[in-house]
Amino acid sequence: MANYNLIKRQQRVIEIIRKRKPTLKEILETLEYEGMENCSLRTAQRDIEDIRYKYDLNIQFDNRTKTYCIVDDSKSKNDKIYEHIDRVVVSESIDKQLFSGKEGRINKDYIISDTPLFIENNSGIEFFDRLLKCCIDKKCIEILYNPKFQKDQEMQFRVYPLALKEFSYRWYLICQTMEKDRIFTLALDRFAHLEILKTTFKNKKVAKPSKLYEDVFGISIPEETPAQIIRIKTSKEKAEYLKTIPWHISQKIMEETKTFALFEFYLKPNYEFKQLILMQGSDVEVISPEVLRAEIKEKVIALFKIYKKGIIKS
Repeated sequence: MANYNLIKRQQRVIEIIRKRKPTLKEILETLEYEGMENCSLRTAQRDIEDIRYKYDLNIQFDNRTKTYCIVDDSKSKNDKIYEHIDRVVVSESIDKQLFSGKEGRINKDYIISDTPLFIENNSGIEFFDRLLKCCIDKKCIEILYNPKFQKDQEMQFRVYPLALKEFSYRWYLICQTMEKDRIFTLALDRFAHLEILKTTFKNKKVAKPSKLYEDVFGISIPEETPAQIIRIKTSKEKAEYLKTIPWHISQKIMEETKTFALFEFYLKPNYEFKQLILMQGSDVEVISPEVLRAEIKEKVIALFKIYKKGIIKS
């Protein structure tokens, strides 16, 4: 924890210098605006010196313009440096924000995950710490986003950040549009740029973002679909697996025999839950509701046609 503020601050110094050629004063102003602790001109100077030595980054000072720049800032050369810094920042940020505070209680209002996951191939982590702080401080943000990982399709959003959620080894920002109060999710690995705005907001629509996911498996929230009772029938082998690792907190065993088990859930049948059912193949059958059963059946028939006739073109 002792290195948390230092590493987080140095991460931002590198990002600021990479983005533009700033003066020392501009670096300090950015750090102070974003709420970095223990900032001064001398601290910023020491950070730059430390970064040069610790990460072997060629940061040069232009005496004429009084600005800093990174020379030979090739992606292949510096990726490991930024990944290391980002990983330390995220892991310590989670530790600091979740496990500190009054009465030592875990704060689940802003990080929604049973076990906060941070794995080797996570991307978008350079935005994690600032997004978390914006959720807590109620700061509005502007995002440049790649919905399909294509730069020519980048979209700009201005949103109220509500919380960060982990699902299937990926982190998402749960946010609310500034114009229409719509709740939606953005994957951090598709962020191209993040700007923290001076505007703050009061979260009137969603008091606790974690409650949005009480009746949801995964990340998507079908706003117009109510939570409902869903019953599935599984093979005996799959039943043992579900008993060990439940799909959802609402999961109940309604019936169990030597050959099958009947499970009941109370949730919204969203995209992720439907995909989970399809992933089980012939080990799982939807019993009710009839609408969900028909939808899964339709997808199974479509899949059968693909393998029978090869509908997808090469």
